[in-house]
Amino acid sequence: MHSLYFVEHYDAPRLRVWSALQEPDTWTALTGVDEVVGVQMNGDELAAIQWRSKIGPRLVRGETRVAESVKPNLMAMVVDGGEIIALTTASLHEVGSETRVEVSGQLEAHGFMAHLLLPVVTASIERAMPTALERLNDFL
Repeated sequence: MHSLYFVEHYDAPRLRVWSALQEPDTWTALTGVDEVVGVQMNGDELAAIQWRSKIGPRLVRGETRVAESVKPNLMAMVVDGGEIIALTTASLHEVGSETRVEVSGQLEAHGFMAHLLLPVVTASIERAMPTALERLNDFL
């Protein structure tokens, strides 16, 4: 299991950041998946996104499912890419007129090949996530 942790500050109220995190287009930009193929909503809150992405020579079909949602404070998600699963939590905190978002995650490998790929996937996420979190500004 590999752990990840990121922090970003936004010049927007927490409720505005929360609302942006409920939009499927936001997640397409944040995750860098190649294609969103389905979205489920629970009222005005995101419930799940089905996606496809090419990782090396393989086409991976996956789902990001919101496991817990506490408006406007916390979203816990399960990102299931088949052999690699990420348990991810985004916590939102008001800091004056800004919002601090803390993203923590645990990556788990299921299967022999996934254990070999896990360090590569982890390194890729570590490189891409700071830029992805900056992109959230485009939706605020």
